Amino acid sequence: MSNEEILIALSSQIEALQQEFDMKESIKLDSHVWNWFFEEIINVICESATKSVNMVSLMQYLNIRSSLYLNLMETIPLRGTLALFDRIIHGQIDKHPLVIRHFIIESSFDIRQGRINIAENILKRIIQYDISPLDKIDACFLLSEINMRKCNNMFPDRGLQYLCEALGEAERIGYKEKILCVYENLGFALMKDYPALSYSMLYKAQVLAEKMKSKYHEYSCKIYRARSSISMIFKCNKNNKAPSLFREDAENIINGIDRNDIPCEYMKVFYDETRGFVLDDVESLEKAYDYFVTHNAYAETFELSAQLFYKEYCLQRYSKAEEIISISLGIANNLGDKLWIKS
Repeated sequence: MSNEEILIALSSQIEALQQEFDMKESIKLDSHVWNWFFEEIINVICESATKSVNMVSLMQYLNIRSSLYLNLMETIPLRGTLALFDRIIHGQIDKHPLVIRHFIIESSFDIRQGRINIAENILKRIIQYDISPLDKIDACFLLSEINMRKCNNMFPDRGLQYLCEALGEAERIGYKEKILCVYENLGFALMKDYPALSYSMLYKAQVLAEKMKSKYHEYSCKIYRARSSISMIFKCNKNNKAPSLFREDAENIINGIDRNDIPCEYMKVFYDETRGFVLDDVESLEKAYDYFVTHNAYAETFELSAQLFYKEYCLQRYSKAEEIISISLGIANNLGDKLWIKS
């Protein structure tokens, strides 16, 4: 086999392992590929005559590698891989499918790092192109997430419009997993203002996930449903029995999940965060917070810090509370976000 054929075959294996949530084997195989082909990547960047694989194959591999480390929230290898891709294309956006996919991955990373304005500008430009339905759906998901963050999770009119666009594309091509994802995202978008509708959307998504035997989405929907139940408490008349029933439902959902059965690390952290929120479990909140901090997930760190600071302060753990505020202020300063700094 030629180097070209080997790279294509191994890239496909890494992608397949990711889809099976076998991240350990994905990392192991990627490490071999990276060490083997790093010189080839440099040759392509330098436009060397000695290269033995073409640019398209390397771009495909770099996108698969970027997705791997984005899912693992491993900042250093992700940033380096994205930078190499940018060097190949000289930082220019064009309509090539691999370039579009690269900028969708990079925008997702920018959102996680708190650079939402940069991500929004790129994504709005991308969706104006004649791109594939899958790329358009993913871009709409990210634009909806940006709108949610800008609205501080209040009802996002424009964010909802992006999700409706995504649903239209998913139904047009009959892609069941993306249809499921739209209902899941709608459930999250509606959670604060319309928690009952949110709960209904999430339950529908969960049923679809169970039919498709998708453990990832099944657990994701369950965890979001627990959050919707808590949101419904705040919409209830405090004099009736509904709040206690909703809290009981949320607790039953969370207690019914075995953390060890959750298929990927990031979803486990999402579970820890929600468990802390629902069961008032400070240890779980700390576990999620520490993960976000060590993986440079700036937006998630800041959003969780206010809740955790309050709980640590109430427990009179003043040094821990002060540490949380210091980390959050540093993140806000680094991002130049005056609203966060003021907060």
